Amino acid sequence: MWRVRFKDKFFEVRRDHFGWLLDGKRKNFEVKRWDDFTYDVFLEGQRFRILVLEELEEGWLRVRIQGKEVCLQVAPSCIAAIEPALQKRKAQSRITRLEAPMPGIIKEIRVKQGQQVQKGEPLLILEAMKMENVLKAPDAVRIAAIHVEPNQPVEKAALLITFDV
Repeated sequence: MWRVRFKDKFFEVRRDHFGWLLDGKRKNFEVKRWDDFTYDVFLEGQRFRILVLEELEEGWLRVRIQGKEVCLQVAPSCIAAIEPALQKRKAQSRITRLEAPMPGIIKEIRVKQGQQVQKGEPLLILEAMKMENVLKAPDAVRIAAIHVEPNQPVEKAALLITFDV
């Protein structure tokens, strides 16, 4: 059984011995798997491309259906079937460095090497065009090295901080 939430409405999708049911009503429904994250769902002759983006919490997936992001609540067996692929994707998508998004001057460094920081925690302040820009941690990471000092000018894409993930 899948429980699909779209906006604030919930739909139940389940399979029995005779086929598929959507909110208890029998539907012409077929699923084609392309890879660990991409599926085509055919419902009443209409195709929907589904891309699995990430696991949110126990039993919930964030997916993109026809370009719109939605949350799906799925059976534990479905999560277990794609869990290795989800873990692999998560490891591959980890950010290992912070680069300057624009040229500027490092005004303040708010972290130290070896420090563990949480997602969204301020790392440093970059002044650009007389505006202070707070650069934040992209994820929960440990600071491996800081490659700049206060009052140092930097160019766009300059390496500022590297992370251990």
